[in-house]
Amino acid sequence: MITKIREKISSYPLWCKRLFSVAVLSLIFAISVTLVTFSSSVVTITDGDKTYSVRTSRDDVSYLLEKAGITVSADDEIIYSGISGGKGTMQINRAFYVQILTSDNIITVKMTGGTVLDALTKAGIDYSTDDAVNMDVNSAVSDGTQITYDSVDYQYVTENIVIEYDTTTEYSATLDKGETQTVSEGVDGIKELTYRQKVVNGEIVESNVVSETILQDVVHEKTIIGTKEPEPVKEVAAEPESNEDNKTQSSSGAVAEGSTSASSSVNTISKLTPSNPIELDANGRPVNYKKLITGKATAYSPRDGGFTATGKRAQVGYVAVDPDIIPYGTELYIITSDGSIVYGYAVAEDTGGFTKSGKIAVDLFFNTYEECIEFGVRNVEIYVL
Repeated sequence: MITKIREKISSYPLWCKRLFSVAVLSLIFAISVTLVTFSSSVVTITDGDKTYSVRTSRDDVSYLLEKAGITVSADDEIIYSGISGGKGTMQINRAFYVQILTSDNIITVKMTGGTVLDALTKAGIDYSTDDAVNMDVNSAVSDGTQITYDSVDYQYVTENIVIEYDTTTEYSATLDKGETQTVSEGVDGIKELTYRQKVVNGEIVESNVVSETILQDVVHEKTIIGTKEPEPVKEVAAEPESNEDNKTQSSSGAVAEGSTSASSSVNTISKLTPSNPIELDANGRPVNYKKLITGKATAYSPRDGGFTATGKRAQVGYVAVDPDIIPYGTELYIITSDGSIVYGYAVAEDTGGFTKSGKIAVDLFFNTYEECIEFGVRNVEIYVL
């Protein structure tokens, strides 16, 4: 082979022989320079707190690690600069374990650096700013870092609530006794509530109303019942036999039903005296009044307050009301619905939490706490005079 190349070259002209020799020499020089360069290059390898210097003629990571006697795993990170000007650097970042505790699992990931957010991402967790993490997500992780993660979400739900209507019954002497008049039919209202719910790891832990919308107004039912007694009818005998018989008829029947008495003749709890005696019917109820309110009554004593809301010293006969329903100074006549207790003539001079709640119509003042306990809570008729 070499003989044939020599015979071929010897057949060339002299100038070709010289040119070929120059090319061969140039190639040999380039190879020599390259070999010299790489054989004199130094790569500095940093592995944690250890540093290695490797003289090499090869630009190969695996060769350099093998020559330095360094073993790496697939999770370790190698940053190699390459050789330039006879020098190179290699940084080895060893992988370490980071634990992430979720609501139902412990996830372990290998990291070579980075932040808490990087670790969550590597664990396949889709982090949002509402989520709860025990560390700043931008803080660096290190070997043994333990992260606690809770998924937090917010959702909005709506609910329709029925607003039940109230029923109010009033009694009026302008209607005949037993006559009923419906002022307004009761209609339930509808209210839409919007809740903001906090959901942690799939469970609702907090729910707050953020808005209310009235979809349908409530209409309260109001009924008026008449109390006006019919005029008594006098019976006239066809053939009266004597004056004594006429006297007997005129004092019986309808005449007896229409009999009245004055409040001054009735033993009442209140000792207040009205400016004019109150005319009472046969059942002990006022004959003339503006309005009748029925409801529940409670009792209070001086231990609950020495002065009324109007500035007067509390006494039996001064009662507490809701002034939006019964104005201060209104004269009243109060009796329990079963007629067993007659509080009597009273004046609205006070107010309180019970009466303003809408569940108690009147709070009656008694001299002692024991009397209040004995009275308790009773249904009463309040005649507005």
